Amino acid sequence: MIKDLQEKILKLKNEKDVCILAHSYMSEEICEVADFTGDSFALSVKAQAVPQNTVIMCGVRFMAETVKMLSPQKKVLLANSAAGCPMGEQFDREDIFQV
Repeated sequence: MIKDLQEKILKLKNEKDVCILAHSYMSEEICEVADFTGDSFALSVKAQAVPQNTVIMCGVRFMAETVKMLSPQKKVLLANSAAGCPMGEQFDREDIFQV
């Protein structure tokens, strides 16, 4: 069943010309269909160089936001729109820009 779903994902990924990024803590099944796996910043940098105009981030919201900041011309989708990071949510915009 998982293999069937992975095959469908890979087919759609190729048809729609999408790059899938997966944070290294994602499940093995997700990492297997991802174009790249790694830490959040490395994935964001990698997204800049891919030819695809659409990127799906399998991770948390701030990771997708970082991809968008580094690649503003790309469409960035978050695989789970409710995925948040407790540490990332401790700060608001003003706290970050005071550094």
